[in-house]
Amino acid sequence: MIKEGLSLTELKKILKKWQTNLLLKDWVLSIKIVEFRRKDFRQSGDIKVDLKNKKAIILLTNKPFKNEEKVIVHELSHLLLWEFDHFCEKIALKTNKPFEGDHDKYMGKLEETVSELTKILISSPVALRPTATFATGSRRAKPTINGTPNTFHGTHLLSWATRITKRRLL
Repeated sequence: MIKEGLSLTELKKILKKWQTNLLLKDWVLSIKIVEFRRKDFRQSGDIKVDLKNKKAIILLTNKPFKNEEKVIVHELSHLLLWEFDHFCEKIALKTNKPFEGDHDKYMGKLEETVSELTKILISSPVALRPTATFATGSRRAKPTINGTPNTFHGTHLLSWATRITKRRLL
């Protein structure tokens, strides 16, 4: 299969940079180039996650039509929200069939949220991007992001993104 766009080496460098920026160093992340075959939807990326073993594979199209760095950040944003996403999706599926009714609305809102988070992360100045630091004064150093404890579960990430957005709007 022929890969258009950035080389796999370049894509791996981008992934490594964002893995560091998003404090995902404890994850084993990789990229796989694929040919998406859906005829009803043009797909640029996807992510397959093994939450238990902290492994994920980002699938990227061999014929990119979007900025590939943005696609990588978008898929990593899905990873950051993974547990929260699946919790919410289970609730939506209790009363709806997949991709119908409230489940369909949820999936649309999820993609909107991830797309907005991606825009924030990509467009934020370096000073607003998360960098790992460690709080001092205790036996066990606690990782922080700009002074905020690094829990990075869905709701914490959203509140972090909200604070960045508010800073940008002021």
